[in-house]
Amino acid sequence: ASRQRFVILFSDGINENLAQDSAYKEAADKKTLEQAQLLQQENIPIYCVYLQKERNDEQYLRNLVNYFGENSYDQERFKKVTEDQIDTLTAQFAQIFFSMQNDMKYRKVEVDSSGKMGFYVPELGINKIQLFMDGNVQYEAVLDSPTEAEEDAASWTDGKSAYITVNNPTSGDWTLEITGDNKEEVNGSLAYYSYLTAQAEFISAEQEEKAEQLYRKEPLLLRVKLIDENGDVIHMNSGAELTASVTLKKDNGETEEQNLSFSQTEENWESEEFAIDDYGAYTVKLNVKYQDLIDLNYTLAEGQIEGRAPVTYDKEEVYYGTRHQDEITFSLEKADMFQDPDGDQVTLGQVTQINKENPVEVEEQDGLVLVTAKTEGDIEFAINLQDETGLQSIATIKGEVRERGTMTMAGYITVS
Repeated sequence: ASRQRFVILFSDGINENLAQDSAYKEAADKKTLEQAQLLQQENIPIYCVYLQKERNDEQYLRNLVNYFGENSYDQERFKKVTEDQIDTLTAQFAQIFFSMQNDMKYRKVEVDSSGKMGFYVPELGINKIQLFMDGNVQYEAVLDSPTEAEEDAASWTDGKSAYITVNNPTSGDWTLEITGDNKEEVNGSLAYYSYLTAQAEFISAEQEEKAEQLYRKEPLLLRVKLIDENGDVIHMNSGAELTASVTLKKDNGETEEQNLSFSQTEENWESEEFAIDDYGAYTVKLNVKYQDLIDLNYTLAEGQIEGRAPVTYDKEEVYYGTRHQDEITFSLEKADMFQDPDGDQVTLGQVTQINKENPVEVEEQDGLVLVTAKTEGDIEFAINLQDETGLQSIATIKGEVRERGTMTMAGYITVS
């Protein structure tokens, strides 16, 4: 499921039957374009090998490769060959082949003057290594593993080309040795095949538990495990790199991306702390890389960043205020009454009088909530709070209001 899909089309660009019926060609052209559009929607690229014959339509194939737009993919996905140039396709097909293996990379076989090449098989769920060698000379290839245990290997040769495949290779240092005259003329490729599944979960940095729903500005960690084909957790080599990106498509259509770095723990990888600062749809993508041989990509999670209503703190205490004629006014710190976990601006709404015998009026001023009661005594009321997204909650205030008294202090100084 994690592999990129491709279409490779060998064609002269002509849709026709033996009778060269124009109606057939028109219908076939239309059908081909419909299929190309479906491939475009599925993000499946078309590679065209253009076979030059007497009857051909190069521009038709270029349109397919470029999905009917600008010729931006010509160099990457269009190849024009004649019959005597067929062998030039090898490099292009090798690139496409390894791309189909989830963009699996390959390394050239290059031996030193003694005919040896060393390479390392990491602990990364490697379930196969494959060597291909070719050359216009007689040679013999021997592969040595890091242990004396017999490896599950198979080989094939026709005297010129040779293939060696090892299933479930042992992790460690391997050596390829080529013997024979002109061994330096032998060339080929070494490829690793790694079956890895990525599993990830968001952790609330404050609650230190799995976050089932993500909220704006919530401190988060991303915890990742890599699983092999047997369901076992892979402990990646120190030389491996794991990175992730979180892309947010905001409600206003803008896109924002942040990159995460990871540290390895005993059983998984854990990202640095981060937060998503706006609302919208998020996508998390992961990349696992090892040198120039492994480069795996995963889409781990998709979802929506939601909002949270203001968190309120109900209060019940004695409030000391200042008398103005018959009324008494006291103040409350907003932070003592409520906070918005998403960092939204919160406004005060309707006030509900619970103790109607001593009603109050409420207003905001310089980060404070000013409460004016009709008289001293018991009060109880509720304030409706609303954040920028329209989410609401209610804070309840109750207790007793008293006039703030004055205190006079007399002091005596005795000098001797």
